[in-house]
Amino acid sequence: MVKYILKRCLQALPVLFGATFLVYGLVFLQPGDPIRALCGQHCPNEAGLDIIRARYNLDKPFILQYLLYMKNLLLGDFGTTFSGRSVSDIIATSMPNTIHLGLIAIAFEIILGVGIGIIVGIRRGSFFDSSILVITLILISIPTFVLGFVCQLVFGMNLGIVPPTVGSSTDFEHMYMPALILATGSIASICRLTRNSIQDNSYADHVRTSYAKGLPRYQVTLRHIFRNSMIPVVTYIGADLGALMGGAVLTETIFNIQGIGNQLYAAIQRGEGTTVVSIITLFVIIFVVTNIVVDILYAVLDPRIRYGK
Repeated sequence: MVKYILKRCLQALPVLFGATFLVYGLVFLQPGDPIRALCGQHCPNEAGLDIIRARYNLDKPFILQYLLYMKNLLLGDFGTTFSGRSVSDIIATSMPNTIHLGLIAIAFEIILGVGIGIIVGIRRGSFFDSSILVITLILISIPTFVLGFVCQLVFGMNLGIVPPTVGSSTDFEHMYMPALILATGSIASICRLTRNSIQDNSYADHVRTSYAKGLPRYQVTLRHIFRNSMIPVVTYIGADLGALMGGAVLTETIFNIQGIGNQLYAAIQRGEGTTVVSIITLFVIIFVVTNIVVDILYAVLDPRIRYGK
């Protein structure tokens, strides 16, 4: 197991460097001068611009800029914004709000997505099963920002059931609506995935053999159907954590949540390339670590899975 974990960590390094290089190139190879754009009409003389460019390594070749950035990143330095604030400070301030939002969204995915998926998987072919398939298809088709604006207008402003914006508050009363909207598409996908997985495993040979041996139905369902059915669900939830971070940009902007997604959107508007690259790099690290954890959980869910030598 230790050898496998080390192997997966080494495999993650090219992904990390490749993703950061691609994002860094997309941000800093754009035409135009970000320093001039930042100054606007009150632009200093060329000597002053050169001093600012040298401070942020913008006067160096692109490859050297990237290598210097990765060197600082490995030392724990995410860089500095054009206003002089540390990007690490921005992440430390806003990341807890995004984590709180993401944990509530993941909880909704597990409780609603897996729970309803198990029910319709057991009651396959029923009217409830058909209704859930239609409802989940509709939810998957609705974009997050459309659902967010509609719920904010109807439930927040017209009916007053939930706060229309979150602001600096991070309690459950303010966060559950944005988290539910953020997780809606994933809830529908997990529900359908769980349903299909349970139905497939219900007709597996080892399940029929268990019934033939006289094992009780509840024991067969818990040990042989549910446990094996959760493998693709765990894979989806693990991969969805990275998607939640990306989707949080829209949700946090709509509901004015002071999280990392809102900071990313503001950095894009201001043209602060270092902040944009650092936040996306953080997303990549979270995504890679989550996938490694999911791979390790496979052996817990299914003892037949053994990691290669």
